[in-house]
Amino acid sequence: MTHSGTPTAAWEEDLGAVWRALGIDPSHAPGTSEPRFGTWRVDLTTGHVFASPGFFQLYDLPSHDGPVDITAVCARIHPADLCGLMQGYENAGRERKSYDSIFRIRVDADGYGYVRAIGRYRDGPGSAGEIVGITIEIDDPMPPIDGL
Repeated sequence: MTHSGTPTAAWEEDLGAVWRALGIDPSHAPGTSEPRFGTWRVDLTTGHVFASPGFFQLYDLPSHDGPVDITAVCARIHPADLCGLMQGYENAGRERKSYDSIFRIRVDADGYGYVRAIGRYRDGPGSAGEIVGITIEIDDPMPPIDGL
């Protein structure tokens, strides 16, 4: 990923490279069977979020260069998940830690699907740093169990 804007397209072409950049062994990474995914970074100095085309596709938003419209992204997140999700991002930036969350995003007019966002803090030269990560489509983490 670049430090000055949108994540590079090369990152999106190799899911294994994404996992390695986040410090995860690709052989142990969840959901590596060609799910839809997108990469992103939060500039903690400006508060701007930059994202790859795959990120915009997950959220069914038009892809563009420059900062992401957070209002549009938040409108696609299930209301019951939004507060905890934002708190997690805030904590990761403030405490310079990694971040991992499963939440629901609108997939069509009738429902939501699950995604997992994984990110980590990294220092940025002359800045407050940034959080870089991936949001990846996943199956329902709590499928129904027969007989229960």
